[in-house]
Amino acid sequence: GRGARWCHAVCSAMIRNVLMMATSGLVLFSQEFVNAVAQPRLMGSLLTTMVEFSAMAAGMPISYIELGGVSVTIVLHEAAKVFCALFHDREDGPTFGRLICTEMLYRFIDRFSSEIGSPGHNLKDFHDYHREIADAIRNAVNPVLAKVQAQRGVILALLITEDAEVHPQTDVDKIGVLANLQPLLSSATDILAHHDDSCLHLALEGSSHSRILLWRIDRAVLVVSVSKQVNSVKYRAAVEEARDMLEKVVYLVSNLHLVTR
Repeated sequence: GRGARWCHAVCSAMIRNVLMMATSGLVLFSQEFVNAVAQPRLMGSLLTTMVEFSAMAAGMPISYIELGGVSVTIVLHEAAKVFCALFHDREDGPTFGRLICTEMLYRFIDRFSSEIGSPGHNLKDFHDYHREIADAIRNAVNPVLAKVQAQRGVILALLITEDAEVHPQTDVDKIGVLANLQPLLSSATDILAHHDDSCLHLALEGSSHSRILLWRIDRAVLVVSVSKQVNSVKYRAAVEEARDMLEKVVYLVSNLHLVTR
């Protein structure tokens, strides 16, 4: 809006390194980001040993490690015999780490299923995966939205980006949603700009049965349609948790070009 100051997410979700490892210990793919961990491949060998040992000793693979200011989230795909190790800021927490790590791993396996299954791995085969990372992270908004939509009282949960992409890609009347949403946010922002403030949240009274809640998340908008028949206590915590997670994901996506090496 004119003279508006949009609120930017107060978070700094940041990933340091990502490793794709065969359970045999072979590094299939490695990517460094800002403040990367030194010698990630050596760390990869240690992680392989830890995954193997924890599976033997505890009957389940290790999934999260805290190392000072850095955490490592590990997600294993047993059928493919591949795991992803994501090094990220400790403040991001295990839930965020697992969300991003899972999306990266499944994107990797979908992209290279035939190469992973072949006996002689050529590491050059996996090099192009660096082009897939941004889309894998972007896709992480979908499971977050699905979890919100599964809550009692929530009719619909969408994230609309500044370039008019709607997540998830459902059969929703996207044009109608966007046509009504953008002028509304612009008007609210113009009004608040006179008070040197910015629009963070709007609630719209829809029909007699529903209410639409909007939150500005960096340069995207979270849209949640809820039933008036259900007490907000039933879904409030889930919506707040999703907002926190989406802030981190959106922040990471918008800053990925600054941190990738």
